[in-house]
Amino acid sequence: MNSRWKNLAVVALTALIALGVVEVGLRVFGIFPSVSGPPRYLARADLTQVYSLVPDGVWRHSSQEFNYTIRTNQNGFRGPDWNFDRPGIAILGSSEVFGFGNAWADTFPARLQSMVTDGGLDHQIRNMGVFGHNLLQVRDAFNRWKLHQRFAATVIQVDWRAVITSSTPSIFEVVDGYLVEVGRFPDGKLSPAYRIYGYSYSHSRAAAVFIDGVRRLMGPSNSDQTPQTADAALSPDDIQAAVRAAAIVDEIRIANGEKPFGVFLMAMERRQFDAMNTALEARGIDVINTWNVSKQLGMSARYPIDGHMTADGNAIVAQSIGPWLRANLEQN
Repeated sequence: MNSRWKNLAVVALTALIALGVVEVGLRVFGIFPSVSGPPRYLARADLTQVYSLVPDGVWRHSSQEFNYTIRTNQNGFRGPDWNFDRPGIAILGSSEVFGFGNAWADTFPARLQSMVTDGGLDHQIRNMGVFGHNLLQVRDAFNRWKLHQRFAATVIQVDWRAVITSSTPSIFEVVDGYLVEVGRFPDGKLSPAYRIYGYSYSHSRAAAVFIDGVRRLMGPSNSDQTPQTADAALSPDDIQAAVRAAAIVDEIRIANGEKPFGVFLMAMERRQFDAMNTALEARGIDVINTWNVSKQLGMSARYPIDGHMTADGNAIVAQSIGPWLRANLEQN
C-alpha cells in the first residue's frame, strides 16, 4: 500500500515538473506570454493623480514581444534615483516616456542622458512618465516635484489620446474587481480608448473586461462606435480639445519659469498634429519635432501587437530631442 502511494506521488511530482518545464519553454519562445499590462504592485492610489507609481518597485514585464524588468526609483519613477545636487531635466508624459515595452537603457530618456553626459553636461534626466496618465495628471505630478527643485529644462510628450482624455472627466467603474476607466470624447460620446488599473491582466482578459464593462455601463451600441478615420476632417470638438490641451501644457510651461520648455508630438494623424501644433504655437510653446519625424514613429517603429515604441522608435525620439536639448542647455 505504501509502495503504491509512493509510486503515485513520484508520478504526480514528475508530471508537475514536466508541466513547469513546458510552461517555461513556452514563455521563453513567446508562445504562452506572461501576464502583461498595468502592474499590480507598481501602481498606488493617489489623491491628486488618481494613481502614481510606488517607490522602489520591481516588476517583470513580459509578453510574446518583449521581456524585461521594470524598476522604479526612490522617487517613484523609472530610472536612477534623483540627485538634487545636480540640475534636473524633466521628461513628462505617459507610457512612451515611461518606456513601456523596453529595457531602461533602450528608452529615449536613458538615451538622452547618454547624450547629455557625452556632451560634457552634468544635468540629470528625470523620467517622470507614468503609463496611462493624461495631461492633467502630468501637470499635477510636475507641480508636486518642482517644489523640491526647479528643473533646468522640461520636455513633455503629447499624444492624441492624452489630448482627448484631458478634455473631459473620465468615468471610473469597478468591473469584476478591475478599476476600469472609460474615456469620453468632448462631445460626450464614448471613446474607443480604455484603461484598466490596479491589477495585472492578460490582453484577452483586458478586452473582455472592457467590452463587458462598457455594455453594462453604456449599453451594447456604444461599444461598437467606429473610431475617427485617418482621412476624416477634425471636428470643432477635436479642435477645441487641442486648444484645451495646449492650455494645460501652457500651465506647465508657466510653472517651469523661464527655463527651456519643449513639446514632442506623437501618435497623431496629420490633421491632429497640425491642430495641436497650431494651438501650441499660438501660446508661444516650442514644438520640437516636425510631422515628418512624427510620421517615422509609425508601425515600423512600434510593436505590432502592443503598439508602444520599440527600441528603434525610442532612438528616433532621442535623436530628435537631443539637439534641441543640447542647444537650449548651452544657451542657459
